[in-house]
Amino acid sequence: MPFERTRRAAIVMLFSAALPMRAHTQPFEKVVPAIARDAAFTNGNAYSIDDPWVTGSVILAGGVGGFWWVFDHKPDLTDSELRAINPDHVPIFDRISLHQNVALVHRWMNYAHIGQGIGASMPVLLLLDPAIRRNWFDILTYALEADMAELAFYTLSPLGPRWVTRYRPLVYYADDSGCEINRREGYNKASFYSGHVASFATTAFFMATVYSDYRPAASKTLLYTCAALPTLAMGFIRFMTLDHFPSDILAGCVIGTAFGLLMPHLHKIPP
Repeated sequence: MPFERTRRAAIVMLFSAALPMRAHTQPFEKVVPAIARDAAFTNGNAYSIDDPWVTGSVILAGGVGGFWWVFDHKPDLTDSELRAINPDHVPIFDRISLHQNVALVHRWMNYAHIGQGIGASMPVLLLLDPAIRRNWFDILTYALEADMAELAFYTLSPLGPRWVTRYRPLVYYADDSGCEINRREGYNKASFYSGHVASFATTAFFMATVYSDYRPAASKTLLYTCAALPTLAMGFIRFMTLDHFPSDILAGCVIGTAFGLLMPHLHKIPP
């Protein structure tokens, strides 16, 4: 399961090395995206890779954090830890996760795999717009940077599951409850916060922000509603897989949305 969270990390090393090289082997006017020359069309809402070394470093940090998370798990739960689990220690607003049909977990896990694949490929949809497509490399670079920045925060910051231990809901179900999942896995200590939801929110709100900057006349309400709905859908899926409590999902939504909204502005060219 943790491999889903870092499926793009395998290309990060090569990508982050190629990015600064591209900046130094082409004329300056080609490094700054062509949309800077299209300011009349976008009302000044254009982007630029101001410092490719910074962008490359962010991508690299996300890749390193992702690989570290995949290959260096927390230790498995011990017998004493399993015996000490008490549902009364779960906040009241999260206890709904303790009363689900565990027989459906595997079905919802399949939905989670599909959803994660969709989320990983969503930025390509931006290239359907001809103005955005002219700057495909830059836009996809920004998308990868945003996702890797969130992944670095998830895996390396003190708010992520590497430093915060919280048992996933499925740990609270008995071994004979009908859910054929190993409750002892160290991965099950990583309930807070939902990385899947944060990643999905980052991508969805990044796309809404970029499209809004290219098409200022488009309804922001509609764009951000379109970003929020699939994010909430992924949150519901992760709730049904018993991987996260509602508060974990909410935190993932907030953090991912923040990255999706803020990262494009770091590259915006002033009008």
